[in-house]
Amino acid sequence: MINPKMIAKGLVAATFAAIALSGPVKAQTRADLIPLGQSGASGAVCQAVRDYDDPVVQAAGRRGWNIRCRGWEGSLGRLYALPKAADAPAWETATKTRAECDAEAKSATLAGLSSVSRRACRSLAGKSPYLTYAAPKGGALYVAEGPAQIADVLETGLRVISGAAKPPAASAVQSSAASAEIAADFGGATGGLARSQAAAAADPARLRARAYVQNNEWRFEQAETDFQALVASAEARRAPPAEMGEALLNLALNVSNNGRFVEADRLFRDADAQVAAASDPFLTGQARTYRALHLRNAGRFAEAVEAGKSALKASEAARAARGIAAGVPAVTKASDGTLAIGSDLSTALNSRPAGRDVLGGSQVTLADRLVVQDAQALEVVGSSMGFVQHRKQRHVTQHAKMNR
Repeated sequence: MINPKMIAKGLVAATFAAIALSGPVKAQTRADLIPLGQSGASGAVCQAVRDYDDPVVQAAGRRGWNIRCRGWEGSLGRLYALPKAADAPAWETATKTRAECDAEAKSATLAGLSSVSRRACRSLAGKSPYLTYAAPKGGALYVAEGPAQIADVLETGLRVISGAAKPPAASAVQSSAASAEIAADFGGATGGLARSQAAAAADPARLRARAYVQNNEWRFEQAETDFQALVASAEARRAPPAEMGEALLNLALNVSNNGRFVEADRLFRDADAQVAAASDPFLTGQARTYRALHLRNAGRFAEAVEAGKSALKASEAARAARGIAAGVPAVTKASDGTLAIGSDLSTALNSRPAGRDVLGGSQVTLADRLVVQDAQALEVVGSSMGFVQHRKQRHVTQHAKMNR
């Protein structure tokens, strides 16, 4: 997490190969933004937003969208277009991190699609009614999942991404012919969408994921609210030191990003006690990296350089403890004294490793996390050294002017 006033944030760019799929009735959509109309059951006006970071789509030809609805924060559901039916395990594995699907799949009838299956599930966050749809077509597999309260929107999305229907107008009311059957699958009623989302929002894992997303979007005030709730939750549950330490570190750095450096210092001291109790080399490195970022935010550049170097030593200790080979990106110094970030460091900072789920789950290895952590520390060291050199040069120039 980097202060936008100090360092420009890198932009993540991703390109994926387009694979032609046989036998579509209409052209499949590859749009980044797809209107899905208004849910007749819940009243939510929804759209699908292309998601390039979802771990399910980290392979050529796969596409994914988050379903977002007006007035509701975060993603309510997902749509996937997978070029091969054999890609199904990637989606099924990801779904297990979001919902429990013990019921057997039932056949569903959707215009323009055949052999559609629907499963009644329960979300892991709040145990709310949750649905998954899967439709094979032309050798490909199309998938939709999300709260049962927007089943009509999920069905519309499935038909649109598969080419079985055109995107509806934003105000067009959607309906599901299976609404009564879906309600029966959940004991006669699915409950309100608000209750479903409130239960999900109260889940610590979801709070943490949402806070990370908000922080990455520089919405530090909103992120701070969730990080504070995470700390309160950890304290109430008497969470182990590692969880408590990480919660305090996230809050401390977010407070620093908001410019409240004295308060951040206090939170970092509180976090240090938990980190020490956890005796986790990786968490130790994370704590030192976050502190280095905080010191740079506060303009304490010389201290930031030392903290960044200390973080790199902690990473070495973590690798040694786990038997991981070193693979550290580098900062180089040009002949004119300027510092340059190499392509390896740039890639580590600006790319999300395949398998990372910004909504909480992660398939990233400890080795991957250490590389990214090293990249952050080196970036702090390099940029802070640049500020220190600039200050020295400015001082020399001012001193020379005074002696003229």
